[in-house]
Amino acid sequence: MAVTCDYNPKKIKRKPAITMELDALIKGMRDEQGNLLPKWSMIFVMSCVFAVSLDPLFFYILIIHQDNKCLQMDKKLRTIVLVLRSLTDTIFAVPFIYKIYNGVKVQMHKNLRTNVAANTTRNLFRESKREVLIEGGKKITQKMSWLSFSIINDFLALLPIPQLLILVAFYNMRGAGYVEHKKVLNVFLLGKYLPRIYRIHWSSNELRRTAGIWVKGLFNFFLYILASHILGVFWYFFSIERETSCWHNACAKHSPDPIGCTNTFYRGRRTTTSRNITFLNEHCPLDTPDGALPLSNFGIFLDSLKNHNSEHTKFGKKFFYSFWWGLQNLRSLIELLNEFYLW
Repeated sequence: MAVTCDYNPKKIKRKPAITMELDALIKGMRDEQGNLLPKWSMIFVMSCVFAVSLDPLFFYILIIHQDNKCLQMDKKLRTIVLVLRSLTDTIFAVPFIYKIYNGVKVQMHKNLRTNVAANTTRNLFRESKREVLIEGGKKITQKMSWLSFSIINDFLALLPIPQLLILVAFYNMRGAGYVEHKKVLNVFLLGKYLPRIYRIHWSSNELRRTAGIWVKGLFNFFLYILASHILGVFWYFFSIERETSCWHNACAKHSPDPIGCTNTFYRGRRTTTSRNITFLNEHCPLDTPDGALPLSNFGIFLDSLKNHNSEHTKFGKKFFYSFWWGLQNLRSLIELLNEFYLW
């Protein structure tokens, strides 16, 4: 008696090509124990560190044209920063995809074993509607168990908030309402640092377990340089905000047309009149003699404004000037803290 085998290769489910490529990529990123290879950990840490170093450059896009008393935008720098930020986000997306794919795959194996045991139990005992609802909730929780805090943090870090705000807030320089856009931009840019900093902290802990002592020392030194860089950027940006605040106060208190006065220095040099330039020079002077108190309280930002740091369209000059200021003041702060510690 002949025995036939009902075999149809078309009925066999094959993995999609993209799934097979992801499997090969994930396999090449892990060692035999399933841990991430050190070189990939280094790549992810450096991409995150580079992204954190790149974010403050958005603040350098804004410049002041002192001769016409108006705000302008460095369009060339804006384009470069947006392109670089998009590239770093693309690199940073690799570990994000790795985490999700690996977590979902592990969870699928767990759910498969759980479903086999649950089906066996369900055949032996009849369940009530309440038990069915509870069991359904447990299944949803099990399926989403791969959604960890680390994945949520990486998702927030990948959101292109700076790119969108630069294109919307900085590009549409119209009227005094731009001040509110600038405040929103500050909040979101500062908020974007939290998931980035957490990612650096988590990745550095992973790196310290595999890297040598020279890598640890180099990484700590880089954090010191990064802190100086961020401090200098804030000093540059807040010096611009301090001067524009002086312009606002002068227009609000001394101008017969406050709204028209404030609109001129947010629309560019074409709408700024010689009358407004003279008016703002009188109430917000920067060229004060050494030792004399300025009419406006610019505080620690007076040095940046008097040296025309906020006017430079050459990125190198204002970057190194602001970075040097941040480096000096951070060192002074560390020395002051050490003195308190000694006492």
